Amino acid sequence: MYPSSRYSIQELIIFLLGICFLQQTSFAQRDLKDIPEPNPVKERELMSVGEGSEVNLFASDPDFSKPIQINFDSTGGLRLATTPVYPQIEP
Repeated sequence: MYPSSRYSIQELIIFLLGICFLQQTSFAQRDLKDIPEPNPVKERELMSVGEGSEVNLFASDPDFSKPIQINFDSTGGLRLATTPVYPQIEP
């Protein structure tokens, strides 16, 4: 008799399938060759914004390179974390 486990077989199977899925998607853009130049005007035209809202560009390339996190503080200021080594494909 096996001792009682905290996790059911179904939970373990879902966990293992999730790991396999994440491993496959991590290589999704590795061979990406056709990278379009950023065009803020065109990107803004493609956005759909709700009534009474607007989109303002306050920073663009090359002001910020490789952002990894953004956060708004309590005063409405934007905090941005960037790194020159993201994504690091090889160690």
